[in-house]
Amino acid sequence: MKVKLSEVIDANDVTKYYYNQDGGEIFMLNIGDYENLSEDELDKLFEKFIMLPTRYDINEYKIMQDFAKTIEDIWFKANNIEF
Repeated sequence: MKVKLSEVIDANDVTKYYYNQDGGEIFMLNIGDYENLSEDELDKLFEKFIMLPTRYDINEYKIMQDFAKTIEDIWFKANNIEF
C-alpha cells in the first residue's frame, strides 16, 4: 500500500494521526466520534490503525547511540576496550 509522504509531513504534533492498514490511508481520528462504541468495538476498530509518532516520540540521540553500539571498532577490540 502506498502512502503519500506529504500526508505524513502535514501531520502535526498536536493532533493524533493514524495509518489505516486496510485502506492504506492517513487520517486524523477524533475519539469523540466513537464515544457510543463499546470497549470491545473500540479495540476491534483500533486493531486496524497505527498511530503515527510525533516529533516528541522520536529520540534522535538514542537512535544514534543504538547505531553506534552496532559498529565494531577494530582499535577498541584490539585493546580489549568495551563501551
